[in-house]
Amino acid sequence: MAVTPDGPPAGNGAVARAGTNDELHPARRLPSLRVLVTLIVVLPIAAAAMAMLVISDVTSGQISEQLGEELVADATARVTAEVRNYIGQAVRLSDLYARRLQTGKLSATDLTSWEQVMFDDLATSPYAASICFGNPAGDAVYLQRAHGRLEYGVADGAKDCAAMEWPARPDGTIERNRPIRAYRYDPRQRPWYTAALNSPTPVWTPVYFWFGDAGGEMETGSGYTRTVTVNGELAGVLTIDVTLGAVSDFLRRQPFASRGDIFVVDDLGLLVAASDGAVVSAEGKRLPLASSESRAARAVAAAAPQTTTAVTAATLTGAQRNLPVDGDGPSRASVTSFTPYPGAEWRIITVLPESAFLSQAQGMRRRSILLAGVAVLGAMAIGVVFSRRLSTPLIKLSAHVARIGGGDFNTRLHLDGARELQQLAVETNRMAGGLRQRLELEKSVELATHVQQSLLPQHTPEILGLDLFGHSRYCESTGGDYLDFIDVANLPNDRAFIAVGDVMGHGLGAALLMATARAAVRTSATLGAEDLGGMMRRVNDVLARDARHGLFMTLMLLIVEPQDCRVRWANAGHDPAILYDPARDEFGELQGADVVLGVEEGLPYENFSHTGLTPGTVMFIGTDGVWEARRTGDGDMYGKDRIREVMRAHANRSASEISVALEHSLDQFVGSGEYHDDVTFVMVKFVGCEAGQVDIATRGTGVLAG
Repeated sequence: MAVTPDGPPAGNGAVARAGTNDELHPARRLPSLRVLVTLIVVLPIAAAAMAMLVISDVTSGQISEQLGEELVADATARVTAEVRNYIGQAVRLSDLYARRLQTGKLSATDLTSWEQVMFDDLATSPYAASICFGNPAGDAVYLQRAHGRLEYGVADGAKDCAAMEWPARPDGTIERNRPIRAYRYDPRQRPWYTAALNSPTPVWTPVYFWFGDAGGEMETGSGYTRTVTVNGELAGVLTIDVTLGAVSDFLRRQPFASRGDIFVVDDLGLLVAASDGAVVSAEGKRLPLASSESRAARAVAAAAPQTTTAVTAATLTGAQRNLPVDGDGPSRASVTSFTPYPGAEWRIITVLPESAFLSQAQGMRRRSILLAGVAVLGAMAIGVVFSRRLSTPLIKLSAHVARIGGGDFNTRLHLDGARELQQLAVETNRMAGGLRQRLELEKSVELATHVQQSLLPQHTPEILGLDLFGHSRYCESTGGDYLDFIDVANLPNDRAFIAVGDVMGHGLGAALLMATARAAVRTSATLGAEDLGGMMRRVNDVLARDARHGLFMTLMLLIVEPQDCRVRWANAGHDPAILYDPARDEFGELQGADVVLGVEEGLPYENFSHTGLTPGTVMFIGTDGVWEARRTGDGDMYGKDRIREVMRAHANRSASEISVALEHSLDQFVGSGEYHDDVTFVMVKFVGCEAGQVDIATRGTGVLAG
């Protein structure tokens, strides 16, 4: 019977200090740095001059390309954000009115209460063109900017949607003595009303004409429309409109419009807004890009596929390309999809003539040529001085590094002449201190490894009727798995006391918690090992008393009594032990368990037991690093079924032979890869139990689950 504590491969993390390839193969004798720098700077003066001219020409071209792309991309991003904010005011205004309706501050039936509120909101929302509300009864109220003035209108659904419209002053006074017109207006038949009813969420309507079948640019727009429900009933439909003319005016005020052009088109390829040219024809029809007055818009349309009027070409959308524009020469164009809100499937097109930025690149090219000439003339004088100033600190640095390589970590480097050299000296000195600390840390880790290895049991107890074998292998220098055979004075010597645990994670933190748990288990065992649940409770109180480390632990304490053919245990969240009875070729598990350790003080833990063990029965208690070991390549886990196969195939052998077979099976399964978790298990074989009855009991006395 033996315990095999295994660690990571020898030399893992070691720092090589001797026997390097540089020592075995000395470097060839090379010219000094001073000579090399002088030759590099002085001799190729003529070649350098030609190279500078070529580089200047190539670089200026690249700068032109990059500058053009950046200008267009920046303009597109800015315009996208500004347009989103522009139409977002209509969205925010719509949200405000919907809330007023739902809270009762506005009535969906008494529309006279809307009058002053709409005047106040339209006066403080310059980007909104109109506020309109209609209810299911056909009543409607609206306030709009149209025909160069404010217009207020109401419709009465009870009177066949008879509507009246009056001019209004900016101060909110309605000139009822001179109505603009009387007509029939049924909000339920308007595009904004039907669009809202057909959408489960607020949506932007397709662009439509406000008055009649056609209109000027200021009379064509899109509305953010929504249904409003009060107490689960439809109260009406609300729309906040934005005119195409207002959006075009907004684009013309953008800084980019002074150098280039900006267009917004919908999913049909029709203009929504433009910084140059109209978006509606004199006949009142919406214009596609190809029919725009703008040369830039027509050039973009010509570059798009002819199979559709929509600008949806993969060659343009989201990309930049050279675009010939009549009168402006080559230009850069970008088409970006833009869906600020549901229903608004738009695209923003930015076009920038190269002449707007090429002059900067040409000036840079001339300056580069001049700079190349000056650099060539000064190269001879600078070369000698620079080589001396550069080589001296490098020689000092080389000597300093050699001293560090020899183990002198206390040596200090001082470099003058430039801030960067001073910083290099500071970092080099810091590196030497770090190397010293790293060596000290490695020694500490090595000591921690030896200490933790010493905590593992060095031998297994000699118990009549039992064959025991323990195995533990850490995936790092230290680990969080716990394996122990505990010798308790007040426990009869014909019983084995086994502890197997697993701390969350691995490394030094897990190792420290494992050591704490080991000390707590052994201390608690001296107070009485018969009550395993009481022991577990005391261990939990120790670990949970200061739980700021954030770690927890599973633990299984077992007392194996071969003379009574019995196993007693307490379990804190650990995977159940596996039993195999070769005589009946049956597997089972010791299922009784409670919560993990280190979560909360004062938790109760129960005692469990199982009797009726027979000679030849094999028991496996392990940590999840065994069955969760992963195969190199596909990442498949080893699993518990393979453990059972090994137990069945080698049940007639000793516990050590079964364990070796399991280790061999694991290594073959993992292959050439590494273990990512600690592997710990105990194999127990009952060799002297008297045959008895299998006791499958309830919680508190143990459960054997097959």
